[in-house]
Amino acid sequence: MAKLDEIAELLTEEIHSFEKSVNKLETLQASLKDYKLEPDISLVNKILWEYHEIQRKRHFELEKIVLGINNKIEKAQTIPGWQVKLFWAWSFLNLLGWGITIVFLLKT
Repeated sequence: MAKLDEIAELLTEEIHSFEKSVNKLETLQASLKDYKLEPDISLVNKILWEYHEIQRKRHFELEKIVLGINNKIEKAQTIPGWQVKLFWAWSFLNLLGWGITIVFLLKT
């Protein structure tokens, strides 16, 4: 019988300590409901801003390169200017020669 009383007393103590633990958990849960967690994202914002600046600089450099290429393409010619001038001079001299030849042939 003494052992049964001892076991009952131990169970009573365990139940009492369990109730204390449950009460503690309830108070902690109530305090956590009122607690508002606000994350600090300043480091993430800083990293993203630095990445944005790097990308902006790269974009600006690429725009300058593309504008340079566009200017070179606009100024480029498939046939160089000196060849065009040479062709027109040769054509003029050729026509002049044929004209003079035809005039001399018609007179004779």
